[in-house]
Amino acid sequence: MRWSPAARLPTGLLLVLLLAGCAAPLRSATGGATGGRLYVVDAGTGTLLRIDTRTGRPAGGPLPGGPAPRQAVAGPDGRVLVLPSPTSRFEALTLVVPAGRGWATRPLPVEPGARAVAASGGGDRYAALAYSTATGGGAPGCRLALLDLVTVAVVGTHRVCGPGESVRDVALDAGPGGPVAYLALWGLPTRAPGGGASGRGRVVALAAETGAVLAAHDTAGHPERLLLGPEPGGGGRRVYFLETTPPPPDDPQAWRLVALDAATLAPEGAYPFPAQPLWPALAPDGGHAYALTDHGGGAGRLVVALDLTTGAVARLLTLPGGSLGLVADAESLYVLDPAGGGLRVVDRRSGRLRGTTAAGRTPVALALGPAG
Repeated sequence: MRWSPAARLPTGLLLVLLLAGCAAPLRSATGGATGGRLYVVDAGTGTLLRIDTRTGRPAGGPLPGGPAPRQAVAGPDGRVLVLPSPTSRFEALTLVVPAGRGWATRPLPVEPGARAVAASGGGDRYAALAYSTATGGGAPGCRLALLDLVTVAVVGTHRVCGPGESVRDVALDAGPGGPVAYLALWGLPTRAPGGGASGRGRVVALAAETGAVLAAHDTAGHPERLLLGPEPGGGGRRVYFLETTPPPPDDPQAWRLVALDAATLAPEGAYPFPAQPLWPALAPDGGHAYALTDHGGGAGRLVVALDLTTGAVARLLTLPGGSLGLVADAESLYVLDPAGGGLRVVDRRSGRLRGTTAAGRTPVALALGPAG
C-alpha cells in the first residue's frame, strides 16, 4: 500500500473541538467489513471522497454529498447513503448512485421532521436508520427504519422504545432469515432512594422487516456504541456494546466493552477500558477492537488495541491533534485529521504510522466499503 509520508499537523484547536462535537453522535463506519474503498465525508465541500485502500490514492473524483453531510454508509455497487447532522431536521436522506459515467443523488424519503441518531449498513442492499421525530408523541430517537438502497425505498418503520427510552445506537446484520437490527436503548434516569439517580438500559435484537423482538438483554449501565463481528477465532457471531455507569464516571474502570451472543444476546464476556473509548472499531477477524482515547498526554489522541481473547489493552501510538473517526480493515486503521484535512493510516498490528493522505477540506466521518 503506498501512502504519502507527509504528515499534516492540526492548525486550530477550536476548529478541531467543534468538528469532533459534530461528528461524535453518529456512527463513522459500517463495522467489520474487510473493504477496499474508504468514503470520507468532507463537510467543507459537501462531497464524498473515495480512496482505494490498496493504493492510498483517490478512486475517481468527489461525489455529491447532499445537504450538510455528516455520515456515510456504504452500500452495494458503489452506492452510498449520506446522513445530515444530527441537529438537522430532514424529510429525506441522500443516496448517491451510479448514473451513466458519473454519479447522481436521489432522495430517500423517511418522514418530515426526522433527526438522525445513528445508521448502519448490513453488508448488502439494506441499511438501518435510528431517528427521532418532531411529531408523533414518542420519545426522542424512538423510530427504526429499514432502507433498501437498491430500490431506494423504506421497507418499514417501527417504534422501538418503551416509555421514557431513547435509542443510543443501531447496528444491522444480514441474518439468514432476513436483516436483524440491534438497538442500544436507554431509559431516563429516575431518582433512587437516598438521593442517587439510576436509569435502565437494554440491547434489543429485532427482525428489521417486521419489528418483531428476537432477543433482549438488560444492561448494568448506560449502553452506547454497537459493534458486530465474528467471535475471536471464528465459530459464531457477536454483538458488542460500550457500557458505562451513570452519571458520567471519574472511575477509569467504568467503561467496558460487553460481548453478547448475536443470536440470543446471552453475555459472553466483558472487557474493561482504561479510559473512555471513542469511535470503537472491530477488526474483520473479530480478534481485536480498537479505539481512540483522550489520554494522549495532552498532545493528541491515543490509539488503543483491545485483545478480545485475553482482554489485554495495548497502547499503539499517539496521534497529534484532535483525531476523530476510526475504521479498521484486515491490515490498517484509518483515522481522520479534521484540522489538517488528512487521513492517517496506522498498521493495526505494529502500531506504526504508515503515512497520511489528503482527505478534503474538512473531513468529519469515514465509511468502509467493498472495492468496486
